[in-house]
Amino acid sequence: MKKQSNGYKVVSYGASARHLRSIGIQPDIFSFLDPMTIVALSVYRTTLMKHTDLLIADLFVDNWRKFGESGYTSKTVKANFRHIEFDNIFFNVYEHPSTCINVKMAVENNFAENCCIYSSFGKTNTDKLTCYLLPLVLYHFKGDIEEIRIVGFGDFDVGRTDLHACPGSAERNTTGYADYKQSFAKMIGLYIDYCRKQNIDIVFEDDNHYSRTMGKIRLNR
Repeated sequence: MKKQSNGYKVVSYGASARHLRSIGIQPDIFSFLDPMTIVALSVYRTTLMKHTDLLIADLFVDNWRKFGESGYTSKTVKANFRHIEFDNIFFNVYEHPSTCINVKMAVENNFAENCCIYSSFGKTNTDKLTCYLLPLVLYHFKGDIEEIRIVGFGDFDVGRTDLHACPGSAERNTTGYADYKQSFAKMIGLYIDYCRKQNIDIVFEDDNHYSRTMGKIRLNR
């Protein structure tokens, strides 16, 4: 809350919205990729997001056509998601037109001008920070960013804390962690280079796998 009062925008991704609510923080922006997340959170049945903007890529128009073409899958039923009216839930809705690029083909990009998201097209799980959320944030705010501080992403010493977002598991789910680490290591250099050119500081609040990986890659660039 101190950061928020000092002018930072709090961007919540996925199930983190539930944790933020539990500690009394209203996110400025909410984002998700897997529709199961927003259905499981039941945000459309509460006033949780009435002062929060929604930031997503244009994956769900035309009966999820782009979502499927980009290799994404979800366990949620389309009918459960289709009736959710974002305009009645969120303060503003930003559904940016985007280009989905194979993570193996990722190259230098002007993120402020080109809204690109990255996928393995069904081959592996991709890190949602570098392949979805960061490019959306950089495109949305364009040149109006001085610093990005990241919390939660890269904490692989524990499983996911929200079991409702990971049904079917009696314990904290760690599915996909190895793939996330691999795609993060592949992608983070693009953001290091871009943010350096744009004079944007990118910082992990905690010492974790992602912060250490970024530190090693940054030293070699």
